[in-house]
Amino acid sequence: MDNRIVTIGRWHYLQPELRPNQEGNIVIIHKSSVAPAEIYEWGMNAEKQAYERYRWCEDDFYEDSNYCDSISINKLVEEIDRIIDLFVKNDFADFANEYQNIKSKITAGVNENK
Repeated sequence: MDNRIVTIGRWHYLQPELRPNQEGNIVIIHKSSVAPAEIYEWGMNAEKQAYERYRWCEDDFYEDSNYCDSISINKLVEEIDRIIDLFVKNDFADFANEYQNIKSKITAGVNENK
């Protein structure tokens, strides 16, 4: 399996991509499942606003449950803390360290803006 993907339970986690995608979003956390087919993302959009996105991919039955909401930096950091804890508990230290570095950069940026 690709070393950029970690599987824990039914969830697949992609290593963070810190370059903006075609939408201008920096996807920090990407977690997906194939049964059912759904995707969660947390990151920063092109306007440097933290966001949470959910996409149901299996069929159009739950299509109305898709969303992309702006969230606070604190909420984004909470999600990063959750994923760090998950990776530590499941012996994925490299991923946990990568997220710890990302968290440090985000919190340093927040503190600089105060």
